[in-house]
Amino acid sequence: MFENELSELQTKLVQDTVDTFDDKGDVYYLLGTIGAGFREFEIFLAKDGVLDEQEFLKTIDEDMETLFMRGSLKIISEIEQLFQRNGKEIPEEMYWEYDYNNNSLTADFRYQTKHVENGILSTMLAKKWMKEISENKGYSILGDTPKLSKIINTKVNANESLLAKLFKRGKNK
Repeated sequence: MFENELSELQTKLVQDTVDTFDDKGDVYYLLGTIGAGFREFEIFLAKDGVLDEQEFLKTIDEDMETLFMRGSLKIISEIEQLFQRNGKEIPEEMYWEYDYNNNSLTADFRYQTKHVENGILSTMLAKKWMKEISENKGYSILGDTPKLSKIINTKVNANESLLAKLFKRGKNK
């Protein structure tokens, strides 16, 4: 029974992600953390060998993003309650990797990590996880050079045709 309920909650989390972001990613990475009195949730994705933690969020409006994050946090709380009801140790960190193209999900629950207790936020854990994935799978990280992207965005002022030319010129070399 516990395993079935947990599977249902994980499926709901993934389904909500896919419903919200459709095919924006080849692989979705979800991270939930539970600490004393709070829950956090992070998401990033991989598309065409590039990890993205921010740009894909711009593809949905703020209301949709808020609803998605609230719904995800609710599922994290429901997972915590499921563990409590069944007298099981509650994981502090929950990592999910959903491969959209192969429809496969892997989960990794971590206990007594002391990360949350020591003030390490889920954002920091997500960035660390992104780096590990990048190194292990050879993915690049979108925005890995934030200073350059800020300079380009500031000087060009979102002139997409010039940015497209710069990108195209860089690909042809």
